[in-house]
Amino acid sequence: GEESTRRLLFVIASTYKMNTPLHALVQGTSGSGKSHLINSIGTCFPPEDVISMTRVTSKSFYHYTKDELVDKLLLIQDYDGLDEEAQFAFRELQSAGNISSSTTYKDRYGNLVSAVKTVRSHFASLLATTKAEVYYYNMSRSLISGVDESDEQTRRIVLHQNKTLAGLVDAKKERQAKEFLQNCMRCIKPMDVVNPYADKVYL
Repeated sequence: GEESTRRLLFVIASTYKMNTPLHALVQGTSGSGKSHLINSIGTCFPPEDVISMTRVTSKSFYHYTKDELVDKLLLIQDYDGLDEEAQFAFRELQSAGNISSSTTYKDRYGNLVSAVKTVRSHFASLLATTKAEVYYYNMSRSLISGVDESDEQTRRIVLHQNKTLAGLVDAKKERQAKEFLQNCMRCIKPMDVVNPYADKVYL
């Protein structure tokens, strides 16, 4: 199931290869399959390009190396768990493309020296949340997508699980499809695109 949603999220995730990456907030109640959805999308991308986070501490974004968040896909399983400081740093990484912090360290003579550490960023992100409407500042930076929590979708999930347990789903073909998509993404390079109809479209 989730055909339209998974296509949308795949396209959003793939933009980490483009000049202007996009971000998505996947909203749903607890246990509705948000993390499963974004993790399934993540497996379709090269593992070396994907950073998956279950927990994010207040200052962790400031401690990445200079280019560790460049050309990556970020998956955050529980965006609700980020405190205000971590959310602020994440928004700056999304919008400004970098965050800077003034730190103090000891030089080789034991003297305290101040320095500015900068972390650059260029990533697409998929975030799971139960309360997207609360994050006003993030909603302007992300596309909001809800998971399908209908009875029909639940039946599709149960049917697929039953087929898997009965050996009717070809796991090898699923693995090959993911590897094919991963290799496709490895080949993609950003190119300048001119859309002659861009000035005719109003969103």
